[in-house]
Amino acid sequence: MNGITALAKHIRDRDNPSPYTPMLGRIISLPELKIQLGSRILLYADDVQTTFDIYEKEYDSDGHFLRYKHMGKQAVMCVYNTEDLHTPQQRARGGLSSDWTKNKPSAHPSV
Repeated sequence: MNGITALAKHIRDRDNPSPYTPMLGRIISLPELKIQLGSRILLYADDVQTTFDIYEKEYDSDGHFLRYKHMGKQAVMCVYNTEDLHTPQQRARGGLSSDWTKNKPSAHPSV
């Protein structure tokens, strides 16, 4: 395989990860949950399940809201199978902007 072919394969693999490989995303919006996965895919609250309180807040010593604790953090996305990925909310948005049709990510932020 020549250098150009190897580079093209690397770029393709990066843009089309295996659906069963953990992937990294970034939490870009809270409380309206949005997680960006690469440059093309946005996941919303109805696309993910979490094992923690993703909406956890931090407060100052006087009890005033400061920020969402997980805002801007990376999230490890673990894909799992589902029978019907496209909920009414996803159909209204036009579905997921990826090649996944039978898999759904679950977000677990790393610290």
